[in-house]
Amino acid sequence: MSQGASPSRRGLSLRTALVLAGAVGLLGYCAKGEFDERQARRDAEAVAAAALGYKDRNGRFPASLAEIGFNRDDLRRWYLSYELDKDGTARLFYSAQNRWLVAWHYDFASKKWRPAD
Repeated sequence: MSQGASPSRRGLSLRTALVLAGAVGLLGYCAKGEFDERQARRDAEAVAAAALGYKDRNGRFPASLAEIGFNRDDLRRWYLSYELDKDGTARLFYSAQNRWLVAWHYDFASKKWRPAD
């Protein structure tokens, strides 16, 4: 080896290791957001189906989540909300987990979710 040559380097530099750790962290964060979004939608779909089934059997929407077997506190992690207006109109929505300031509202007439941002 000549006098001015640098020794061969093994392993990753600190900068490369930090970039890789950041990339892995970002991918994990995105994957968790997508997983949470799917879980929130699954729970919200279950509430919508139960409310529609209740209406089919009783001719009206339930007054609360408890009437259809859901604990409101268990669904708070998704910011899921169900309310019944004085005129009997049911409203169901939850906060999108992977987009800020977006909520999904369920349209009971069309049986579809619509974003409200």
